[in-house]
Amino acid sequence: MKQFLGKQLAAAGKKLVRTTSGWKWGHFFSNFLAVVLGIILTFAGNNWLQQRNTQRDLKTSLQLIKDELNLNRENIAKMQDNYLKDRQAAKYLLQYQSDYFKADHKTLAESGACMFRSNFPSIVTDALEMLKSSGLLQKITDRKLAVEIIKTYSTIKSAKEATDSYYESKRKWQYKLMDIPAFVGYDDSDKSTFEKWTDYMKISQMVELVESIPNYFNGPYPYNEDLEAIDEAITAIDRAY
Repeated sequence: MKQFLGKQLAAAGKKLVRTTSGWKWGHFFSNFLAVVLGIILTFAGNNWLQQRNTQRDLKTSLQLIKDELNLNRENIAKMQDNYLKDRQAAKYLLQYQSDYFKADHKTLAESGACMFRSNFPSIVTDALEMLKSSGLLQKITDRKLAVEIIKTYSTIKSAKEATDSYYESKRKWQYKLMDIPAFVGYDDSDKSTFEKWTDYMKISQMVELVESIPNYFNGPYPYNEDLEAIDEAITAIDRAY
């Protein structure tokens, strides 16, 4: 039995010698190098494809950011437009306070209606939240751009909060008027707009409401800086992507 196993091992050894004797070390290393390069190229290709997909997703997300910034810009422009109408209306009521019969009937009626109008604004942040949650915000190579986007959304939020505060202030005076019998029980069925506002402005709370509006915000166009910040962010995105 031992002799048989010995013969088998000897035969196998001779076969191995015959097989390996034809190998060349150069051929071995070229095959080995081809395998290594194949692995490297596979990883490099996967990495390139992943980066390409990331850049594609980032570009799509930033396009959504642009669309959202434009929508918020429209909303803030409306906030400014509504406030400027209120300011102009309040100034008109104060201008003719001594004699409303000298005022233009249509302008007086429209100005009076502004005192009871509230337009609480809305803003949208869905695209920003998606950019954050997807981890793509960290993939923006231009860190200055990433910071500018975040700051611009903060500006948008502040504009909304300021506008909410303004309308809350108006509502405060409106609620006070609802506690005044001379206002709540006022019968204007047979009164002209001139007579109605002559009587309204005899109520101190109404006067305080009207007087609180013109200087609530500073400057002729209180939202212009917010609008400019949005425009700059949109331009920066276009420049980078």
